[in-house]
Amino acid sequence: MAGMSDRSNPKVFLPFGLLLSGLCMTMMGLMPWATSGIAVMFIMIFLNGWFQGMGWPPCGRTMVHWWSKSERGTIVSIWNCAHNVGGMVLGAMVLLASAIYFSNTGEHATAKDVWQQALYYPSIAAMIAAIPVYFVMKDTPQSCGLPPVEKWRNDYPDDYNEETAEKDLSTKEIFVTYVLKNKLLWYIAIANVFVYLIRYGVLKWSPVYLGEVKHFNIKGTAWAYTIYELAAIPGTLLCGWVSDKLFKGKRGLTGFIFMILTTIAVVAL
Repeated sequence: MAGMSDRSNPKVFLPFGLLLSGLCMTMMGLMPWATSGIAVMFIMIFLNGWFQGMGWPPCGRTMVHWWSKSERGTIVSIWNCAHNVGGMVLGAMVLLASAIYFSNTGEHATAKDVWQQALYYPSIAAMIAAIPVYFVMKDTPQSCGLPPVEKWRNDYPDDYNEETAEKDLSTKEIFVTYVLKNKLLWYIAIANVFVYLIRYGVLKWSPVYLGEVKHFNIKGTAWAYTIYELAAIPGTLLCGWVSDKLFKGKRGLTGFIFMILTTIAVVAL
């Protein structure tokens, strides 16, 4: 999807991905056939993951075009808080679904009672969010009659070359020269695998652990999930600020220090 994003207007690409992803999960929550078997569920989840791949590429492309090197750490950290805000909202939506269930039945909800709402509530919210995204999102500064952000802020990357910086590259050039042959990118990708083992390991398994081992009810689990996401926001913002202001754009050093702290916290658990 990143290759398609490079050739697309993020104003259209991002909201279209939100609509498709939201539609997949809404169908899983509302239509019995979408959860009628393992194979069908696998296909729906695969499609949802594929459409979610339309999220980061246009966002990353937009941030690179509209913010210069010295401010990207802060900007990306603010953008990254969307993950945590979304997780918090999901917890709040589960609490809302539980409250509605209790209001209608007089009984406290279990996970089996509100799993459909846990799917289609956030999905509908994502589809609604696609509307303002379409109107707010812009392509490049040049498409709006503005100069490149590096020129406007006089803030150029170390290897900046004015002759090639704004040159349109073919998909093959991007993929072969700047992806396959880019050793640094492969190092980052491998490191990111282990970052996500922690990130999504805690994210996916903590509700199961709290429910089955610690015997939390659905409200307690939802609150714990929400607090976990809330706690990540200050650290995310601090990481971006530190990488910009203290380490002068040295993202690798910043990430290394924060991952050491994360490892200590995980071991302490």
